[in-house]
Amino acid sequence: MKQKVKAALAKISPERVLRDREYKKAASTFTSFCEDWGRKLKDREKYNLSRLVWTHKGDYESTTYTGYTDIESCTTKESDQGFALGKLSYKEVTYYLVGKTETDALHATPQDTGEVHTTEIFRWDKGKWFY
Repeated sequence: MKQKVKAALAKISPERVLRDREYKKAASTFTSFCEDWGRKLKDREKYNLSRLVWTHKGDYESTTYTGYTDIESCTTKESDQGFALGKLSYKEVTYYLVGKTETDALHATPQDTGEVHTTEIFRWDKGKWFY
C-alpha cells in the first residue's frame, strides 16, 4: 500500500507534470524526426556509392557498399521517471556490385550479401531529440 501511495504522489509532483508535458511534445515530433533520419540514411547511402573502392579480379570489377532500408518502426515511450525516449529500426544492407567494367557493375542489380537489423534509441533533451 505504501508503495502505491508513493507511486501515485510521484505522478502528480510538479516535476513529473513537467516531464509529462515534455513527453507529449517529444512524442508529437518523433515521426518527423524519424522521416528526417530516413533521409539522412539515404544521403549516407548515396555518399557510400560515391566512394566505392573497386577490386579487379580476372575479367571483372567488383565492389561492396552499405545501403539502408526504409525506417521499419518509429515509436516513443515515457520512462518510469517521465523521460521521453524514441526508438527507430531499420536494416543496414551490404550490397555487392560486379561487372566486366566499373560502369557495367554500376548498372547491374546490386546483390544483397547481408543485413544487420539496427535499432537506434534517442532521448529528448533541451527541446529536441538528441543523438
